[in-house]
Formats: sequence, structure tokens, C-alpha cells
Amino acid sequence: MKKLTLLLVMIVAYITGYAQYCASSANSTLDEDIFNVTFGSLNNSSTCTTTGGGASIQSRYSDYTGVTAPVIPIGTITPISINVTTCGGSFTTGVRVFIDLNNDNIFANPTEAVYASTTFISATGAGTTLTGNVNIPLGTTGGIKRMRVIAIETGSPATIPPCGTYGWGETEDYNVDLIVPPACNAAIVAGATTSSSDSVCPNLPFNLGLNGNTIASGLTFQWQQSVTCGAPTWVNIGAATSSFYTVPGITASTMYRCIITCVASGTQVFSTPQCVIVKSFLECYCSTGIAISTADEDIFNVSIGTINNTSTCTSPPPTANSIQNRYADYSTTVSPAALTQSAIYPFSTQVGTCGGSFSTSVAAWIDFNQDGVFSNPLERIYNSPVSQLSGTTPTFTGNITVPLTATVGLTKMRVIAVETTFSPGIQPCNNYTWGETEDYIVDIKQLLPCTGTPSAGVVGGPDSICPTVTNMISANGATFAIGITYQWQYSLNNFLYINIPGATGVTYTIPMGDSSKWYRIQVTCTNSGITSSSAGKYIFVKPLLECYCKTSIAGSALDEDIYNVTLRNLNNTSTCTTTGGPGSIQGRYSNYSNSTPLVVIPSVMQQLSYNFGTTVGTCGGNFTTSVRAFIDLNQNGVLNDPGEIVYTSPAFVSNPIGQSFTSFITVPPGAMPGK
Repeated sequence: MKKLTLLLVMIVAYITGYAQYCASSANSTLDEDIFNVTFGSLNNSSTCTTTGGGASIQSRYSDYTGVTAPVIPIGTITPISINVTTCGGSFTTGVRVFIDLNNDNIFANPTEAVYASTTFISATGAGTTLTGNVNIPLGTTGGIKRMRVIAIETGSPATIPPCGTYGWGETEDYNVDLIVPPACNAAIVAGATTSSSDSVCPNLPFNLGLNGNTIASGLTFQWQQSVTCGAPTWVNIGAATSSFYTVPGITASTMYRCIITCVASGTQVFSTPQCVIVKSFLECYCSTGIAISTADEDIFNVSIGTINNTSTCTSPPPTANSIQNRYADYSTTVSPAALTQSAIYPFSTQVGTCGGSFSTSVAAWIDFNQDGVFSNPLERIYNSPVSQLSGTTPTFTGNITVPLTATVGLTKMRVIAVETTFSPGIQPCNNYTWGETEDYIVDIKQLLPCTGTPSAGVVGGPDSICPTVTNMISANGATFAIGITYQWQYSLNNFLYINIPGATGVTYTIPMGDSSKWYRIQVTCTNSGITSSSAGKYIFVKPLLECYCKTSIAGSALDEDIYNVTLRNLNNTSTCTTTGGPGSIQGRYSNYSNSTPLVVIPSVMQQLSYNFGTTVGTCGGNFTTSVRAFIDLNQNGVLNDPGEIVYTSPAFVSNPIGQSFTSFITVPPGAMPGK
């Protein structure tokens, strides 16, 4: 009985000791694991198949508090390294480290977050080794402290919380032994000022520390700064009174030093100064916001202003920091496009695929305020209104307006194509799985008063349009300046031109239902009184039958195929190896509206009912399938108006022989006559 009682007490004591700290673990055993933590004399390695003791959960949480704690002197800066390797897929990951410096069994004090990594893509094999420095501030009490290391799939390592569950990754707990240094005396050394980076980006934080300084108790610290590095004028920095200091950010190069004082002896020494240089904002854009996979979507062309850059799946990376089929940096290889304040410019991006065909969207940004980030809402210059299948090599088009407040000079433009149906969800610094990111430089020009003869430029826009949508044309290369006016005109013969009422911008939107005609623009400089006219551009309005959406198409050529469609005298049969006319893709889309020989066009009448039949088979597996048929009864170029779904089948399992369905289609009295 005594042995049993003792055992129960030991178990309760262990559980209570572990429960002092909040839980932190992954929900999944897949993907990222911490393979090594090195800190002082601690050098602990593990794998996908090993874990710690106690309450450890393999590949989710490891308790290594039983490993010998490294001895770390208080007031010192100690290197730390963490290796993260994946036991599954590769994803954007970050690491954060906490030490419970005040021994209150939580990690709530901001100084207890002692390290945060940058983001990286987890890898197999040797994985990724992250390095940094941990500063244990003077004044910390000595003794055994808990250290927690967390690796999580995230794009924001600095926000990883010390407690709670998360999707993929691992948490590891350790103990560290902090020792109090001896008391100071008259012989103290300030050492050298150190910075986590000798050159920093504007307004981003960085860390100052000391190297070679006396480690002792009884010391006070006061950090100073000078806004000039050449002939410093020193000023105390508010509450920067520890052996290290986190600078919240600077916009100009600044010099730093630290005054160290031994209170007992009154001795005061100054650390060797360090000048921290501010980088150009062009060097400071996030390196994240790129594809993880090299498969599928690639950007084939980007056009704006004088930029007209074409690439393919096999184009070599333009720069050393580019990654083929994932990220291309054209900042130094493509000449900047000059964009004037307040001007409107056509923008287009063509996307293709180097693999499968999937729904794709595009977003783009220009850093108009030149702060090295794309955070201002006005800097998001384009969102594709609808996604398109990458296998059709779609071109996404729009117009961008340069704000009058845009800072003059060179700045970054970022274009991202992502396999998604929701372009607003694309973010400039968030990694994604399939697609590509491309970076360019544009040159913002100041808006100035016009003089002399203005340029009318060239009318830009499609050569042919559909009558079911509006279409925008623009005056590419036209003078844009203070005192410039615009007037769009149309002509039926390219000789006699008539002003279009209200069309007085650098762009003009052709309304739905318009007819084929010529367009030109007249540009007038009111300061000189001179008017220039562009050459006319003929824009053909296509027949309605050429204007239906091309996005109703299977992503794969496998499995189900339509074997037959019957409506009155139409009786069209096909197989897994046949397809339709121009634009058809075998096994995915068949266009029989203009095939050769031409398929019979059935004639139907208002208010009558007709037999409709269809047969569906499979060219691969057998899966649950259904059929739906549409007729554009009002001839507006779309098939989703009320009443235009003329047939919906029950669900069925496809088979190679084929499943046939028949029904009656009634033509409503309001159906528009014609094809």
C-alpha cells in the first residue's frame, strides 16, 4: 500500500508540474517537425519518428525538459539555431522562441518572446536551419527557466502565440539555467555596439546590443543616438535603459552607442558607436508572395505603358533572386514604364499554364507612396473581375489610374497570378501554391502644364467586340498634362467624324449593343490652343453566336463525355475520340455551332413543346453525374437568365455504354426569334 501511495503522489506531482504551463501543440502530425535546437551547450536533435518524454505527442509536441539545461549568463547575447524539416508537404513556415524570464509560468511579458524567424518554405532532407541571437537582459532573476520553441505553418512568425493549438508544425519545451554574474567594480568595459543589421529598411524594427562588454550586476545602461553618422551629436533615447534595445524604425541613417555605469564605483564607459544605414525602399519589398509549386499557371505577358514583357514556361529566370515558374524579378532587366500622375493607363496580363488548366485570377499593385510595402488600399491597382481557365491562355485587362498624390520617381509594381476564383484574396506578400509573381519598376512622372502641339497617341483596344458587354478603348500615348482636354468621336466611313456626347476622358466605354464603327480622339492643349487627332480605329461588333462564355469547360479530358444530343431534327452523336469545330478541346469542350460539316440547326416555335434527349457515357471511371441544358431565349449572350435552364437530369452513375435521358422543352411565348 505504501508503494502504491508513493507512486500516485509522484504521478500527481509530475502532472501538476507540467500543468503549470499552458499547452501548445499541432492538431496534425503531418508536415513540419523541429529536428534540432542548439542554444549554449544544448544541442538536441530529433526526427519525424522520435519525440520527447512526459506528455509528448509525436510530431505535435515534445517535452525535452528532462534534457540537461544549458547554463546561460544573464546579460549576455547567446546564439540560437533551430532546424525545421518537413515530414510531408512543403509550406510557408515560421519559428518563434519564448523564455519565461520572470518565472510566472506564462510567456506574457513582451521581453519573453526572445526570437522570431523570417518566413521560409519547409523542405525535406536537410530542412531549413534558422539562426539568431537571444539576449537575456540584466536584472533577470537567476535559476531554471522554461524555454518554448514553436514551428508553425504561418506567414507571420512574429505573431505566433506561446499557447494554444494550431494546424501543422511542432512545439518543443526545454529548460535553461540562467546565472547571475558577479558585482561590477571600477574596471568595466563597454565593448562595441552591435546591430542585428548594418543596413535596414525604412520604418522597420531592428535590435541593438553589446559585444565584449563587462557582464556584471550593479550596472546601468543608457542608449544614445545621433541622426548624423559623420559628426555625431548624442541624445539619450527615452526608456532605452537595458543592455539591449529594439529600435522601432528609422527613416535616415543613425548612429548608436551605449553608456554603461557601475553604480558602486561610479565608473562610466561608452561603447564603440555603430552607424545603421537606411536602405533604399526599392531593396525592401517582401520576398514572400510567390508560388510554392512550379506547376500549372505562369504569367506569359504583362503590359502597361511602355512595358510589354513576354515570357514562357521555359524562360530562364531574369535575375539571381528569381525562381523559374514561381517568381520573376524584372526590376533590372525591363525598362521602367513612365506613368504620369492622374493619368489612366491600360493594363493587361496574359496567363498560361505549364501543367493543368484551372480557374485563375490576377491582382497587381504599385507602391505609389514609395514606402517599400503595398499596404495602402490605393496601391492595389487591379483585381481580375472573374477567374478564367489557365488552359485557354486568357488575357486579363483593365485600366489603372495613377493618383495625383503618387510620389514622383522609380517605384515597384507587382503582378500575381494565382490558381483561385477570388482575386481579392490574393495578397502581395502571402505565398500561394500554384501561379507566378512578377516584379517590375515604373517611373512616376509629375503632372505638368501642356505646351505646344499635344500628342493624340494611338487608339488602343480590341479589334472586335461582343455586343453583350461594354468595352473600353483608350488613347495610348496621348499627352496627359494640366490644360489638356479630350473628345472622343465616331465615324461610319472614317471620313466624317461626330463627337460622342460626354466622352471627354482619356478612355471611352463603348456601350452594349453598339454597332461596328470607327473611333478616334481629339486632344487639345488649352494653353496653346492646338488640337491633334488620332488615326481612326475600326472596331467590329461580332455576331452574338461568337460571344458566349468560353469558361464552361472540363478541367480534365478523363471520364464523362456527351455521346448524343437530340432536339427535333438535330441528332448529333460523338464519341470519346471525336470533337466539334474551332475552339473545341477533345474530351473537355465541343463546339458544334460552327463545325464542319455544319450540324443541323433545329427550328423551334414559340409556345410549342419539343422532345429533347441526351446520352452521357464515360471514357474513364464511373462516377455520379448529372446533365443540364441551357438555351439563350432572350439572345443577350448569357445563359443564366430565368427560364433559360431548360433541362436538368437526375443524378446517375456514368458507364461506358451511356445513360440516356429524354424530356420535353417548351419554348415560351416571349422567346426572341432568330438563331
